[in-house]
Amino acid sequence: LLTKDQADRVRDILSEREITARDIMSSDYIMASSSEKTGEVLERIRKSGREPEGISYIYVVKDDGRTLLGVVDLRELVLAGDEMPMSEIMSSPPVTAEEDDLQEDLAQMFAKYHYRMMPVVDSQDHLLGVIFYNDIMKGIETRIKA
Repeated sequence: LLTKDQADRVRDILSEREITARDIMSSDYIMASSSEKTGEVLERIRKSGREPEGISYIYVVKDDGRTLLGVVDLRELVLAGDEMPMSEIMSSPPVTAEEDDLQEDLAQMFAKYHYRMMPVVDSQDHLLGVIFYNDIMKGIETRIKA
């Protein structure tokens, strides 16, 4: 019942695998242990040579280096005293995406919380990566234009 062009487009859409958080997450993030002092984290960031646009949040993990406990906004870090442990200024529990969350669900989460980036975790709350707001919106825009 469809024209050839419409049928081809429907076939293309149906053959596309849904994009998940795992597909678009990045390993470009900063993490710190819960016992690490804010001054130490700031010094590490200063020496890292990172681009300022890529730093929004610091992800606080257990001493195992993997289990996400909380998140610290860079602005909070800058204003905290140098000797304060990260555990005292982190927001917990953090809003997270799971590795199998679909792109549309991720876009809704970004719209709801207005974050610049969001951590991706597995079923044991191990930090796997982050998703940037811009990467989600690029994918949505591409689908809308198609």
